[in-house]
Amino acid sequence: MDVPLGDMRRAILLILLLLIPPVIAGEDQEWTIEVEDQFGNPIPDCNITLTEPWTGNVIQQPNGGMYQPSATCDGYVVMWHEPIPATQTVAVLEAHSIIEDLFTVEGAHTVQALGSTWSIEVENGSVDAPNIPLVVIGDGGSQTRTGHSSITIPNATNTYVLNHSFPEGIGVSAIHTGSGQVVHMADGNLTVGEFGGGWTARVSQFGLPIGTPTWPPTNQWVWDQINHTLDSGEATIEFTSSLQPNSVINASWNANYRFNGGLGLAFIPGVEAGIQSQVDRFLDGDSANLEALIESMSMVNAKEILCCIIDYSHLSVS
Repeated sequence: MDVPLGDMRRAILLILLLLIPPVIAGEDQEWTIEVEDQFGNPIPDCNITLTEPWTGNVIQQPNGGMYQPSATCDGYVVMWHEPIPATQTVAVLEAHSIIEDLFTVEGAHTVQALGSTWSIEVENGSVDAPNIPLVVIGDGGSQTRTGHSSITIPNATNTYVLNHSFPEGIGVSAIHTGSGQVVHMADGNLTVGEFGGGWTARVSQFGLPIGTPTWPPTNQWVWDQINHTLDSGEATIEFTSSLQPNSVINASWNANYRFNGGLGLAFIPGVEAGIQSQVDRFLDGDSANLEALIESMSMVNAKEILCCIIDYSHLSVS
């Protein structure tokens, strides 16, 4: 699945309330987070955590437009859950029981669950894991387990030799989108195990991805990305009333963003590997699911929608 540079367009009518904080849920409101196994049975004694999607900060209760529930349960793998509106007071998390000796591996060092942050280190032999799609990773590459009784990962690797004289701040990384692995260039070399495929290379400048990905990487491609220019879009805000303290201000904000697919979204695990990998691992490999998720996000202030802050004050949105 390929996620190209994308457009995010949004036109929102703002009602900006200066020096007055946004409305939050009442103190007497309660949120219920349930965890159910693959058969719909509730799982007791799970540790529940609520976080603010954009910052990842742990919260006691939702205090913005969205919150994100997660849980850990002994003997189970809990699946990742997308952010949900603060007005939704009940959420159900899906979990799958860990099965003893589910399958065997050879040449692997890690097994991780697709759709979850669950990951374990393994050695040659049997693996205890949930019976869901798993990524089996070794030095020589990876394979997705969907029902195999045994998986062997070869140990062969390939090294790509790149130029040492790139400008300051330029880096090259290999990203395995199916697992979120990121391998950085070291001393001009990029070494990966390519069994199973799934690798893409990206150039970064002072830590931020630039240009377009490719595989395999070459010196010419790196220089092409260094010289690449990108229109990042534009944003405008038009005030239709005067700016008076402690008053309601009307404004119209329009934005057209173009973002690099190497950037990750804060509320989906695996930010460093970028949006492509996040979609492959947590959104069934379908970019339409990403678009639907972004459109479903509820924002309660102008900072959350990347609009504006005035006098360091919260601005409410309608």
